[in-house]
Amino acid sequence: MNVNTEMKGTVSASETVPFFNSNKNTSCVNRNLFTRKEAAKYLGISLATLDAARNSGLITYVQYVENGCVFFTETALQEYIARSTHRASPRKENMETYRKKRN
Repeated sequence: MNVNTEMKGTVSASETVPFFNSNKNTSCVNRNLFTRKEAAKYLGISLATLDAARNSGLITYVQYVENGCVFFTETALQEYIARSTHRASPRKENMETYRKKRN
């Protein structure tokens, strides 16, 4: 059987590659990946803070080629949020403060 005859009547290229998002200008962006801008907006932080967290190893990222675009998974963003969330410690009654107590 010829390859050309097999391909006739098949689904279009956009249907065969489900992760391709034709609405974006970047090529072959996975819907499960966030760009730097999207990740910063999702986390509510600046791009500089996101880059600092990435460079210090606080957040994992995907980079297909060296010096290429950086992407983040939703799982990595959720892990970063969990790592950055701190529990409030209970207030101690005899805790000293810089203010004087009122009489």
